[in-house]
Amino acid sequence: MKIQITESQYKKLLKSLNENTKILENSNVSDLNEDELLWRHYSAIQCFLNRKGIRDDDGKPLVVDGSIGRLPNSKSAQALAKYQYQIKVPVDGMWGSQTMSKMPPQDLKIYKECVSKHGDIADKLFHFLGID
Repeated sequence: MKIQITESQYKKLLKSLNENTKILENSNVSDLNEDELLWRHYSAIQCFLNRKGIRDDDGKPLVVDGSIGRLPNSKSAQALAKYQYQIKVPVDGMWGSQTMSKMPPQDLKIYKECVSKHGDIADKLFHFLGID
């Protein structure tokens, strides 16, 4: 896929990048290593849960570090289980297709913004261009 953007769009995109942005030279997701894909995915989930105001069992916001873990000990899995309960999917503290398919449209929008924020430059470009 080839995407053309104007110079002003390019400058606006570059301004939206921060020091935590990971710029990958590959645009082919199949070439990325598994740790890179998981970090991007899990960080976006943690960002999403924080933006929704869903806290861990101690009532604290999540640290966006790309580590989810498993119930009962993982703070991120605790918050994810609460979200799953809210949207009426099986509660297992693991992000998957059932959770994604039941997300209300406004939640999906927030999640995509978090993917853009914690993803690589391609994620940011797609979000900027409205190609989610």
